[in-house]
Amino acid sequence: MTRLSPGEFTDLGRFDLNLLVVFDAVLRERSVTRAAERLSLSQPAVSHALNRLRQLLDDRLFVRGPAGMEPTPRALQLAVVLQRTLDDLRNAVQPVAFDPSVSQRTFRIAVNNYAAAVVAPALVRACRISAPGVRLSIRPSGSMDLEGALERGEIDLAVSARSLGSSRLTSHTIFMDDYVALTRRDHPGVVGPLTLEAFARLPRVTVSSSGDDTSFVDKALDVAGLRQEVVADAPYLSLVVLLATSDMVALLARRFAEAVAAKPDMMASELLFATPAVPCVISWRRHLEDDPAHIWLRRMVAEAAPNEMEV
Repeated sequence: MTRLSPGEFTDLGRFDLNLLVVFDAVLRERSVTRAAERLSLSQPAVSHALNRLRQLLDDRLFVRGPAGMEPTPRALQLAVVLQRTLDDLRNAVQPVAFDPSVSQRTFRIAVNNYAAAVVAPALVRACRISAPGVRLSIRPSGSMDLEGALERGEIDLAVSARSLGSSRLTSHTIFMDDYVALTRRDHPGVVGPLTLEAFARLPRVTVSSSGDDTSFVDKALDVAGLRQEVVADAPYLSLVVLLATSDMVALLARRFAEAVAAKPDMMASELLFATPAVPCVISWRRHLEDDPAHIWLRRMVAEAAPNEMEV
């Protein structure tokens, strides 16, 4: 293939913009195969288009990595502008109405561990009923740069415990939660609501993957002249096993604890001391504020959450 000169490339009339659509799909899916499925094209067609764009831009654009096709610095630079532009174009040309009952759209949602347990199950169930063709790609936020992922269009919505600071994003609190104690059901030291003194007598396991700031309880213990043994710092995945086989206690947001306490061997107990509120916040790109499909998505998330608020 003859490579275009810089002057020819800057003339967009001579450039196949479909190549950028392919680039966007590969960037979002991190896979040529999944990008082909997303675009309803054959895998060779996507590979051919990607190779054409590589020649035009004189850059590899993607290299194979452990997590799939990893973008090069040049690709990331292009993505910052391209994904917003393509989203704007799609919004401009798509029908004003959005019919979830016939839509085949994929929505990418990043959730923290709390939302994965409290919001995601009800959201998936509701979408299966009202939007059977819609695919929800729910991803753990973990160490994800939520602001960057939203701004680059890698995710459509983030559910977290904080409002995001970028001026290009909108954040809205859909509900508030508080804290309770989680222990095994037959814990000998828990016979009802726990005072601060009773809570202090229990060895505690802190949750390393929650992202919650539970320093308030340490401050309260310090003010009261109490000390509590902190035995372990563990992720959510091992929490239930640790508590079910010990006399330890964990401090958790109520709705997450109640989801865990649905297991017959676990129990959530009220706390007779003040705890701060735990927000559940959704965030999205500001330019999607009036997009019918995105309005539907935000409403579905809010309705899947307990004590939903209008968004």
